[in-house]
Amino acid sequence: MPPKSSKKPAPAPFSTAKSSKVTKNPLFEATPRNFGIGGDIQPKRDLTRFLKWPAYVRLQRQKVILHQRLKVPPSIAQFAHTLDKNTATQLYKLLNKYRYVTSLPFHFVPGQRNCLQPRDEAAEEGSP
Repeated sequence: MPPKSSKKPAPAPFSTAKSSKVTKNPLFEATPRNFGIGGDIQPKRDLTRFLKWPAYVRLQRQKVILHQRLKVPPSIAQFAHTLDKNTATQLYKLLNKYRYVTSLPFHFVPGQRNCLQPRDEAAEEGSP
């Protein structure tokens, strides 16, 4: 183990020395407050932790804590992190281009709202 050195660290460069003392006004003297019986009024405290919260709030908080404490298997945990609507629509638009063509009596017509349009069987019979 190296020997301990008793050197002081170098002073910080451009340090501002606080040499000016704050002068107190003698008209305003700070007196300690007495919070005992019959004394000063106690300050307001944050009591939100002790409220009776609605059941749905308690349930969703308990669920978050359980997910943090328990080791959830990946097959179940995948449903806890789903896509938001904007990303999901982008994904569906991309996957729609590569959709597998099936032999259903419907086919995809691009650019229309109703994606499933019945096939025109008379036109298909005439074509080779």
